[in-house]
Amino acid sequence: MRFFNLDLHISVIRDVADIFQSLGHEVDDISMSDHTRFADKTKRSMPPLDNPGYRHLDDKAISLWADRYADSLKRYDGFIVTHTPSFALLYERFDKPIVVVNSTRYEHPFENKPLLLNRLKKLLRSDQVILVANNRYDVEYTHAAVGRRPLHIESLCRYVMHRWVGGAGEAHELPRPWTWDQLVRYDAVHERPYNFSVMSWFERAWAGIPMVFPSLDTLAAGGYFQQRSWFPDSPYPDIKQIKLSDFYTFKCASGLGDYAERSQAQLDDNRRREQVALEAWSVILGDIR
Repeated sequence: MRFFNLDLHISVIRDVADIFQSLGHEVDDISMSDHTRFADKTKRSMPPLDNPGYRHLDDKAISLWADRYADSLKRYDGFIVTHTPSFALLYERFDKPIVVVNSTRYEHPFENKPLLLNRLKKLLRSDQVILVANNRYDVEYTHAAVGRRPLHIESLCRYVMHRWVGGAGEAHELPRPWTWDQLVRYDAVHERPYNFSVMSWFERAWAGIPMVFPSLDTLAAGGYFQQRSWFPDSPYPDIKQIKLSDFYTFKCASGLGDYAERSQAQLDDNRRREQVALEAWSVILGDIR
């Protein structure tokens, strides 16, 4: 099958496309991300949609966009939506499967547009959408808000070819810019969570890079998770919500064993994670056929 994707993020679709292609499917993607240079891509747009103009997405813009690209989009068997889930509305009229990989809070940019937000929720509950979340927090967040529980399939980031080496000490702050050759030589990377799920954590886990996160008590005291929601005045997460963060599942961030043991434990667990993810995606793609 052949899928199309228009995206604001480079890593989520890169991961999904790698998996889909390894399972025998094609993915054509256009990225509006400001970070395309890190994926050897060029930032593009599909007028009237661009970045940052997508923040003004409304019924008129959705209709104009779908009208303009209808002939080319009809040739695809389905669509992939990652960042942001609201882009699912772009493909609604084509009556083909929409695979939504919920990698961040679903509401953006409709947090102040209740009619569009309700329309999005309705679509996400429909049979047209295959609803997936790559992290545990968005499983619960989306389920509570939308009324449908996404299937949890972790990101793998198999496109990361580097593996941890260590020996250069701990990195409390990374240089800007950094390279993978630099990154894998740090004994560990200290992280400051601004979100519950960050694709760079999945990438580092695939490479087996030890990561150090603040303690649960420190996180609970405040000052973290700035991107917890797009809604204004969103309350600070409680301990139960904080524990849904990705890093609590990573062996390389567990604090058990020395850094070499953590790295190897993560690399071993990556094989399990890969098998689970591939089996889940195989079932989904088989059902779409």
